[in-house]
Amino acid sequence: MKQSSFTPEESLALITELIQDARTRFEQSGYVYIFWGTLLTLIGVVHFALIRLELFGWIFAPYLAIPIAAFLNGWWQARRVSSEVRKNAVYSIVTRLWLVLGVNMSLLGFFFFPILESNLIPVILIFQSVGIFLSGVALRKNYMVYLGILANGMALAGFWLSWDWQPLLMSATAVVSALLPGIILQRENKAKQLSS
Repeated sequence: MKQSSFTPEESLALITELIQDARTRFEQSGYVYIFWGTLLTLIGVVHFALIRLELFGWIFAPYLAIPIAAFLNGWWQARRVSSEVRKNAVYSIVTRLWLVLGVNMSLLGFFFFPILESNLIPVILIFQSVGIFLSGVALRKNYMVYLGILANGMALAGFWLSWDWQPLLMSATAVVSALLPGIILQRENKAKQLSS
């Protein structure tokens, strides 16, 4: 078996190409951020409306859409993304980051509510802001880093916000940390496609 060795320049070029490939794929799939941003925004608005209508027995029902959406998103990603792309380090890091954060946010929401009570939404929003911040770092997208910092500030402010207004904060944070980055990613991808 013949081994080939790369010069440092060739190695750097290969690594740069792999990173660029992963970035391009995430730009093309800004839909994932748009999907989650839209879903979480709607869930927050419905939760807030149920509180205002004093339908307290139903206020957590909208959150049942999250595990269903996560399953459908995972199934769609598995069908859409090739095994070669899944081996890409940046793609792998970002998707696993969101998987771990998503599982933890779901566990907090569904099982630790009695412990966290009125602090639940701000704690979950901190996880969400860390996810967008680290995604921005991995993808080298400064606007995602800045939006992650803004979302983190919003999450921390939630600790001083009355529990009945926190669902609206969740909606606003979803716009900042998911919907907006998704729209920008898709626009970047369209601009690249038009220029090439």
